[in-house]
Amino acid sequence: MKKQIILSFLLLSTALFAMENKTDKYLSKFKEKNKYERNQLLIEAAKKGKATKMNLLISLGADVCKETKRYDNTPLHAAASQGNLACLKTLLSAGANVNAITFDRSTPLHRAATNGQLASVAALIQANAHINACDSRGNTPLHKAAAKEQGECVGKLLTAGSNVSIVNKRGQTAREITKSEHIRTIINQFDEELQTAQKQQSNGSPLTSSIP
Repeated sequence: MKKQIILSFLLLSTALFAMENKTDKYLSKFKEKNKYERNQLLIEAAKKGKATKMNLLISLGADVCKETKRYDNTPLHAAASQGNLACLKTLLSAGANVNAITFDRSTPLHRAATNGQLASVAALIQANAHINACDSRGNTPLHKAAAKEQGECVGKLLTAGSNVSIVNKRGQTAREITKSEHIRTIINQFDEELQTAQKQQSNGSPLTSSIP
């Protein structure tokens, strides 16, 4: 029994030593990078969901708000687009701009909604993202979610206060931009419930909703 305990202890010590050496090598490698390189690595880490690597880069001075030279993407856009929630929350905690815009005025919420990243959409809304922000074509996150038939995101955006009456530069509302009858049904149902809720409120009745 003693031999087994000693053997386990030695194996654990060896593993911890190897881990420490690996961390030191990573740290040394990152310290050799200049600020621009660290910023690029931060965006890649956010895109791939490498939260530990991202924390290290932030501790070494990588800028959580820095855009890429091409398309003006920020690390938050990358994390939101891919649904990397841990990275997204880390970036927000580190001071990332929740309403940062790209070359086409897309916000992280636009990206999350487009790709159906429901958890990211919820986290960005909780962080006070501008829910009715318009990109260069006049599309709101609701437009983007509706166009890509992201039903859960449409429902979340509606219940969080998205304006279904906003028209883009082609004169389309979110209801008109989608090709999905299911999405139209969700929006129509929301409209009906909103009207009912307004009547209930005027009558002093409790508000209810079936939109998730």
